[in-house]
Order: sequence, then C-alpha cells, then structure tokens
Amino acid sequence: MPYLRGRVEHVLHASDTYHVLSFQVDETDGWSRPKTTKISGHFYGLTRLSVGAVLQVDGDWTTHPKYGRQFTAQGWQPWSKTPRDIERFLGECMDVFENKELLHKVVRHFGDKTFEALLDDTLPGLVLDAVEKEDLRIAQARWRIIRGIASLADSLREYNLGSVAVSAIFQKFGLQSMEVISENPYRLLEIEGFLFIKADSVGLRRGIGASDPRRVAGAVLWVIRDQIRQQGHLYIRHGDLEQLLNNLVGDGAAASFDSPDLCKAIYSAVEMLARLGAVKIAPDVGVYTPETFHYEQEAATMLSQFITPSNLTIDLEAFLTAYEVSNGIQLSDLQRDAVSKLIANRVLVVTGAPGTGKTTLIRTFVQLFQNLGISVQLMAPTGIAAKRLASVTEVGAQTIHRALKYDGFSWGKCQDEKLETQAVIVDETSMVDQELFYRLLDALTTNTLLVFVGDDAQLPSVGAGNVLRELLACPAVQHVRLEHVFRQAETSDIVLAAHKIRKGSSPLNLPPKEDSEFRFLKVMDEVKLASFVVDMAAKLKSRDANFQVLAPKYDGTVGVDNLNKLLRDRLNPDEGQPSWAAGSLNVRVGDRIMVIKNNYVLNVYNGDIGKLISIHKDHLKLRIHGVGKTPDTQVEIPKVDAVKMLKLAYAVTVHRCQGEEFETVVLPLVRSQGRMLQRNLFYTALTRARKRAWILGDPDAVERAVANDKVVQRNTQLRNLIRVIEQSNRD
Repeated sequence: MPYLRGRVEHVLHASDTYHVLSFQVDETDGWSRPKTTKISGHFYGLTRLSVGAVLQVDGDWTTHPKYGRQFTAQGWQPWSKTPRDIERFLGECMDVFENKELLHKVVRHFGDKTFEALLDDTLPGLVLDAVEKEDLRIAQARWRIIRGIASLADSLREYNLGSVAVSAIFQKFGLQSMEVISENPYRLLEIEGFLFIKADSVGLRRGIGASDPRRVAGAVLWVIRDQIRQQGHLYIRHGDLEQLLNNLVGDGAAASFDSPDLCKAIYSAVEMLARLGAVKIAPDVGVYTPETFHYEQEAATMLSQFITPSNLTIDLEAFLTAYEVSNGIQLSDLQRDAVSKLIANRVLVVTGAPGTGKTTLIRTFVQLFQNLGISVQLMAPTGIAAKRLASVTEVGAQTIHRALKYDGFSWGKCQDEKLETQAVIVDETSMVDQELFYRLLDALTTNTLLVFVGDDAQLPSVGAGNVLRELLACPAVQHVRLEHVFRQAETSDIVLAAHKIRKGSSPLNLPPKEDSEFRFLKVMDEVKLASFVVDMAAKLKSRDANFQVLAPKYDGTVGVDNLNKLLRDRLNPDEGQPSWAAGSLNVRVGDRIMVIKNNYVLNVYNGDIGKLISIHKDHLKLRIHGVGKTPDTQVEIPKVDAVKMLKLAYAVTVHRCQGEEFETVVLPLVRSQGRMLQRNLFYTALTRARKRAWILGDPDAVERAVANDKVVQRNTQLRNLIRVIEQSNRD
C-alpha cells in the first residue's frame, strides 16, 4: 500500500478521528515525492493530531472533484527521524506520557525501538523507581489502546464498518476484539445499536453458514434489542421471536436462515445467549436483555420499600382552607383527595388532562412540604420541562439526570451516594423510561416522599418501559386521576378537543365557533399542504407570534426534513449571511435551532429552542429563548459538539416537543404518515398549544389518529412484579 512519511504542517479540519491535514512529505514509496500535500481520512486511535506530529500515513492517491489530487488515509504507523520526534509524538501530540522526564529516559534507552518496546511488558534493561514504574504502566496502557484501535481498524478495513463501529467494537471487547470476531462475529450485536446487516456481512464473509447457530443467535439478539429500541418493550415474548426473525428476512435485512425447524433453532439460540449472559430468560414471560431485566426487577423491589405510610401530621382542612384563601382559588374534590392521600402515603401518582389542575396541585404539594419543614426537590425528565416546572412553581427545578449528578458516564447519586432530600416531585412522568425510574429510586432513601405527576394520554417515554401507566395500574400505588376541568379552561376548544381525543372521539365534531382556538382546515394535496404550512408560518412570524410547526415523522412531503427546508428558505432565505456545515448539520445566521442533547457545563438542555446569531472560528453563538419569566440567554456551542447537539427547528417532530408549550401549534396530518397516526401523538401535539392549534390536512388522517391507540401497548411487568412483592410482604 502506498505510504507517506513526514510531519503535520497544519490541521485543516478535525472531527473525532477524521482529520484533514496539510502534510510535509519526507519519504514516500512512490517515484514522485511532493514537498507538501493534503491528506484526509480517519486516523483510528488518534482523536487529536497536532502540528509537528511525525508519522507514516498509509493510503492511496485520489482526485477530489473540488480540491484536486490528495492522499486518502487508510491507516497510520508510528515513525520518526530523530529521538526528539518520538518524544514530541508520545508526549506533546498524543499525551501518552504525562511524566516528560520518564519519557526522555525511555526514548534515550530504546531509541528508534521505543514504539515497539512500549508494547512489551518486560522493557529489559530499564531501571525505574516505584513512581516511574506506575507512570510507565499508565503510559503503556494508553499506547496499547491507541495502537489496538489502529490495528483493529486495519483488520476490519475490508468490511467497511466505519469509524463509529470500530471505536464501539474496541470499547466493548478491547485488545481481544479480533479474537472475539474471529470466533463469533455475531457477538458484535452485543454492542448497542450495531446493525444485524453489518454483523451478518462480517459473518457470511468469514464463511459462517446461513443456518449456523451463531447466526441464528445473533439474529435473535438483534431483534430483541431492536424491539426494545424501536417499540419500547422491556422484553420480547417467546412466541414472537419466530415472526420477528421472519420479518428480518422479509424486510431484506437478512438472507434466509435455511433452518428446517426455525422455532427449535430459536429456542437453542436463546439458551446459548443466556449462557453467554447476553439475555435473561423470565419463564412464562419472555426474554429480556440483562439491562432491562435489572432495571425492572430492581425498580419493583425498591419501590415496594417506599410504599409505606407517610404519617405526616397536619390539620388538613386548616391547611387547605388557608391555601385556597391566600392563593384566591378553590381546589376540586379530587385535588383535595390528592393532598389527603399524600399525607397518608409515601408514594403518590397524579394524572389528568390539560385544565384539570395538575400544576396547581404541584404548587399545593410544595407549600405543604414547606409548611411541614420538609425539603423537596422538583425534577423533570428534560431540561425544557424542568425550566417550565420552575417557572410555574417559582421553585428551583432540575432534570432528573442533573439532580442525580449524571456526567454522561456515571451517576453521582446512586446506591452508594444517596441524594439528600426528604421529598421529590417529578413532573412530566410520562416521559420517564424504565432505566431513569430505576436510577431515581436507586439514589433515594426509602423514607423519601415520592410524587409522580403526568398525563398518561401523552406519548410514552422514548426509552423502553411505560412507567406512568404501570404505576397507575398498580393497586399498591396510591393515585388520583384529576377529571374536573376548571372554569378558565372550560371555554378553550383546545382543552375540549384534547379531552375528546383522550376518550377516542373525533375533535372535528366540536360545535363550530368563529373564534375557536382549535381549527381544522382540509387540504388534501400534500404539496399544496406543505406550501400552506409555509405561508401560515410566514404570517405568524410577521406577527412575532410564539409558534411551532410540528410533524409526526421526518420523511415525506409534510415531514420534518422537507418542511425545515421549505420553511427555512421562506423565513430565513440565503442572502449571503455567514453559514457553516458539518456532517448532517447545515446552518446559517438567523436559523431557528433546537438543542437535542443536554450540556450541563453550557447550561443548555434537550428541547431548548433558540436562534443562531453568529458563527465564529471555533463556536456557534445562539440566543436560547427563555421559558415563562426566565429571560433569553446567549450560549457558545463549540463546533466540535454542534453536530451532536443541534438541529434545525423550523419544524420538529412531536416527540422532540414533549414538555414544550407554544402559543400556536401548526400540525399537518395526512394518510401517508401511516403508523405514526396515533392517538397519543395527536393528543401530545395538540396539548403543546396554549392559545391556538391549527390542524391541516386530511380529515380521514385525523380519524385514523384518534382511533389508533395500539402504540401504548408495551411489554413490561412492573405492575405485576410490585403486586407479587407486596403480596409476599403481606404473607
């Protein structure tokens, strides 16, 4: 393979392992040696290449249609001309050695054999003290990882797996990666998100037969993980596995398994996976992953320890009367019942549709705890929901992740380090998945008072599980369903439409009113509908309205992707303003942007919406819109993080907007949206609107959405596990 040896002159672009370099060439295997050239490609194992780094780059010459002749990197090797080059590479460029004196001693001892020597455990002839030995052990471990990833990438090059997959494989299997793949390439499916079609490509090219037990086991593991990811199940029923494997073949994601008895082969595969620790079998229930099994079992066990009397002492009637007088309100009988149940029970769940007083009840709970001298923490699953909760209660609120000090890798608050609070109120509980529920319980002492508030008619959590519905269906957990619609909401057609959808009735049957907050316009042609949405958005923007265009899915004429393009061209046309593109993100100054990943250092959260106000060399400056009384804030998003953190937000999916509210919502519904026409999705979209909801499109699509409530059915045993534990405690 052609190679270039030389020195990095400039780093023109870097994104993880991908680099574009200006490279000074000292040696090459070719007949012609350019003085400098451009090199682009993945340098596996090297997340940071700095100016002055000396190395060998393996690859080939290519001609880029825009940038001309350049060298495409396919691998790299350590190389040096002088001892100083080695020290610079291992010390300054790669941070392999923190102890620079030790590095100098090692290079002086081994010379041009240093790179190879660091992979050897013995390092003959090198005399070190105890501190130096430990520093060297750390440096060797770092160097082995760097070279291990690079070697793995070389070995897997023929399979075209990509940089993300290579990193994930090494993270999972380490230096044994190739040994694992050689023995059973379908173990790649133990990596979260690894596609069966990729593992199957590796397996079939390595000579594994269509009916090989390893292949069947890989397919079983894939469909289990895929169903957990896509459908929100915690387990898969035994009887569903054969159909899921047949679907895998039918969808073109796998060749036939050529098994004379696929059902028997699946049974054997599940047993094999259980022995490997890749799945957990629950007799008479189904097959879990080890993670989902743990989250559900442990959450049930822990919650049962919370389900005890709270024994709060307070004159309930006096408190409620004083609270109503001081706040100028009258609580409903069900709201009063909720307060009464909280005084008697340590765990309480509250649900209800818009306008039934959930927020008022949260304020009441906060006042109750304050009167009793009980410390309370308010939490929500997302940053935007936490901001809104803080705004309406005028009490600090955090995301559950932040409250539990999650740093992206580990949970600071857990079994070993409990969260110090006497009460917790969680809002928007419909968005809490099974893992997050487990993490919360794991971080609390069992004498903590727990209040979960949410609307069970909304979309379930993006992650696996159906926590709110399971809690409401569990007899051991006290709950209150608020049903009384307060006077200020009785005249809102948005609220009336939401209640109709909740009960499975069409909102199109509402009595027509000229000034109705809920409007439906019939537009059957999707191209015309997309144009109508753009025109409406332009009018709303001209009025400086607080509005959002929503859509059930990304693809299609009235999907998020196409609407974002059309809306952007109309609302923020390209007039030569600064722009920036990387990966899937293409933005220009003035664009409407949504944050899709929490960043606690920058104080921005999933769901935050703002405007791109300027583009700089290494960052994008956004103005994030405030929530309620919270003012707008400016934040600088590093370009290296922007692709993973930001999306255009002229139109967004309904899932992305859970926990948000806007004065006006525009929602196109058409038959081509297919299985995404769901009751809880329609309901969630509608209830994002405070003052006006425009539903545009096909009336038949509206009826289909209202009729389809199947999506809420998820495989979970939480309620049954709690019931069994409670029964055992009574016995």
